[in-house]
Amino acid sequence: MGFRTLSWMAAAGSLALAAGSAQAGTQIVDISGLGSGGTIVALAAGSYSIKFINNSANGGYAAYSPWSFESGCNASGENCATGWSVSLAIDFGFGTGNFSHSDGFQYGQLATQSDSHLYATAEQALASIQSANLVRAPLPQVTDQNAYVPTGNPISFTLAAAQSVNFFIYDYPYNDNRGGVSILLDDGINPNPAVPEPASWAMLIAGLGVVGAAMRRRRAEVGFA
Repeated sequence: MGFRTLSWMAAAGSLALAAGSAQAGTQIVDISGLGSGGTIVALAAGSYSIKFINNSANGGYAAYSPWSFESGCNASGENCATGWSVSLAIDFGFGTGNFSHSDGFQYGQLATQSDSHLYATAEQALASIQSANLVRAPLPQVTDQNAYVPTGNPISFTLAAAQSVNFFIYDYPYNDNRGGVSILLDDGINPNPAVPEPASWAMLIAGLGVVGAAMRRRRAEVGFA
């Protein structure tokens, strides 16, 4: 078996496996904190995870501030009275695409007596939430701290069917806000080993058939010579 034959076999196998094992997809979503409109994203059915990221270098965000100034921070720029924060609300719209912001969930850090989770800079706020357990509260009961429950980090949710969701920042008023949040939305939170599908097996068999025919032709040419 020559090098060319081996190349054919490798190519046939690679094509079949590639067709049957789609890679997990990710996308960056930027959500402005300057209004309630949010960012609407069309998603397929499946499970998703959300990780807060710093996309400010690409026109996105690191964190947002519900105020136009920082105040009351300690020497380390932490535990501010007003400052930068990271949180996110998701309106699932009951799968209808009608986003009233009254049927979603708010995700973020829950303020405690020892830490306001407000910081002097957007970078500090982002670094804090990336290493913290997140909490969730159903909207519109965001003022009820008893409604918050731990969700872990990263955030995850599952859609039973394809639909659009609206990612937004829950705040009022918006006219003194700064910044926004950027997230990495990943549809591969439960990756499984790639197993070729029936169509992939058919491609593999067809590829091997081509290889076999090439080998028979090669032997015939050698015999005739």
